[in-house]
Amino acid sequence: MSKNTAKPDWQAIGSTLDKTSTQCFDLYRKSLLPALHSGKPWATTTSAWTSAEKVQLLDKVLKTTTTDWEDLASTFPDRTKAQIYDVWRKVIMPKLKNGEVVA
Repeated sequence: MSKNTAKPDWQAIGSTLDKTSTQCFDLYRKSLLPALHSGKPWATTTSAWTSAEKVQLLDKVLKTTTTDWEDLASTFPDRTKAQIYDVWRKVIMPKLKNGEVVA
């Protein structure tokens, strides 16, 4: 069986889905591809983060001396390493810096 080496046409995919090529590529790179490699079902990895998950991530990061995103991802079965890092960097850290409650 031959391996398909054709690269996806993100522009065409985006226009079909009414998304930009960047949005499609980012979804593939951050959710679909890691899920395929790990064997996780990708459909469950794109749902919104719950307050409980954010608090759980904050708790786990605060209890560690070094942040190993791969190790943290193993404790969140429906999340990828990229998703965990992104929610930390884009959601939790800004709230902490502004003195807001993480929830």
